[in-house]
Amino acid sequence: MKKFFTLAAMSFAFFSGAKAQFDIENLSIGAGLAPCRYFVGFNSIVNPMVKVQYELDDESLASLDLNFPSYNNTWEDGHEKINYVNINASYGRYFVGDAEESFNVFWKAGVGMSMFTYEYSDLTVNESGSDGDYTMNLGVGANLGLTDNIQLFAEPTLVIGAGQYNSREGYDGTTGIANIGLQLGAKFRFN
Repeated sequence: MKKFFTLAAMSFAFFSGAKAQFDIENLSIGAGLAPCRYFVGFNSIVNPMVKVQYELDDESLASLDLNFPSYNNTWEDGHEKINYVNINASYGRYFVGDAEESFNVFWKAGVGMSMFTYEYSDLTVNESGSDGDYTMNLGVGANLGLTDNIQLFAEPTLVIGAGQYNSREGYDGTTGIANIGLQLGAKFRFN
């Protein structure tokens, strides 16, 4: 968890440091759902997500996204449970509209971390632990303003494993991390 807060603080400092002064009017905070499909391992999952977005200027943005996928499967002789905490920091640029328009479209790219805890047991195996991976993300997004302060957002994003930390023996850190997801929700802008 310490790594999570360190990455979040470093990402925010990096992105907000690009501007000489922090303007609360450029900050948006939102929440929603993030259905995703993992390429290896378990299938589709719908999970909650939180978004913090800062408009660096009229043409570019920085965002910090958190989502919490969870998988739980029980069968007659055992169970498997995986809980993720995914954090993605991204930089983006508008290519349709800009930050001040009620409708805009942007691309984004960035880095992140995917941390997880797992439990697995059956008749012969009983193990649990935690681990994680560094990730890269690439996506597009669109915002639709309902009022001056409330926007709906949709962001399809590809996340792939980019390396591992806290590796346990026999674990390939990038297995199961690659996923494609769609973040859907609403955010409040302090303007």
